[in-house]
Amino acid sequence: MNRIMIDFAGRGKVVGLRLLLIFVASVLMLVATIWEFHTKNIEMNAVGQREEKARFFLERVRLAETLPTESISLPAIEAINYAVSQMNLPWGELFGTFEAHQNKGVALIGLDPNGQKQLLSIVAEAKTPEDMVDYLGALASDKFFYQVILTKHEINEQDTNRPIRFTMEARWISGI
Repeated sequence: MNRIMIDFAGRGKVVGLRLLLIFVASVLMLVATIWEFHTKNIEMNAVGQREEKARFFLERVRLAETLPTESISLPAIEAINYAVSQMNLPWGELFGTFEAHQNKGVALIGLDPNGQKQLLSIVAEAKTPEDMVDYLGALASDKFFYQVILTKHEINEQDTNRPIRFTMEARWISGI
């Protein structure tokens, strides 16, 4: 009897190659699907943002249409402008200047700013006249103020320490 040789291994190589091709094609299709999903997601986000901007614009237009068209009186406008100028004071720079020129012989009592005139009225007490003059000189030499003027001073005779209460006005330079 003759033996027949059956080679099963050779045929397996062809099937393995087909499976490999199917796997590679599946991976490529998966990558293409993920890429398509990602680009569509970006497009949808952009459309959503444009839609939200359009809604916001429409709300603003509707609000503007419903606002009264009455004019505001001149005193009201001046009051609003004064309030805005007071809110826009350079508080950080003002306080920074006073902190930089602290003097143990001088105590600040009050600050009264006027934003429209860029003028600060300062009330303080000094132990000695030299402390008062030194403090005025220190503030006048600071780059934030361009003018510091002593407007009033008096000695408190009832106090045993006899402090000198003085008032000065300082003008600042805007935009520093």
